[in-house]
Formats: sequence, structure tokens, C-alpha cells
Amino acid sequence: HRAAQFAVIVNDLKMDARGSVAVMLRVRPWITLGGLAIMTLKLPRSGPPAATMLAHLRSDLNCLRRGYEVLGARQLYHNRSEITVVLRRKR
Repeated sequence: HRAAQFAVIVNDLKMDARGSVAVMLRVRPWITLGGLAIMTLKLPRSGPPAATMLAHLRSDLNCLRRGYEVLGARQLYHNRSEITVVLRRKR
């Protein structure tokens, strides 16, 4: 039985960034080749210094690159506690 496929998947789950990355890697087969995924990476409201958070973000984006092309990542002006990432499924 073949799973349904979608041209776009959106992930705004309320979980830490690493958990959200894991979800996106698991749902990758459900996205058509060249399909898009739009997700948010939730940042801790307090915690590690900025350099450590940047290192975690780079690591998360590198994990996503295993199954996606990262088209862009941006911290939106109105919400400093998350990064919006746009991905395209690759082979």
C-alpha cells in the first residue's frame, strides 16, 4: 500500500527544534519530489548563549539537508523565538 503524497507540508509543532527536525525527516516520503515543506524551529526562550544556539541551529539545518534542500531560514521580526525554514524535497 502506497502512502499519500503531498505537494506541501507545514510543521508548526510546539516542540523543541531537534524533535521537529526528526518529524520532518520522517514525513519526507509523503512529500512529492520537489515538493515544499515549511516549518518553524522553536528556540528556547532562555538558556544557552547566542553562539551555542547558533551552533544548534546550524546542526539542525545540516540534519534537514539529509533529505531536503534548505531554500531559506529566517527569524521573523515579529517572533524572535522561532526560525521559519522553507525546504524542498530532494531525491
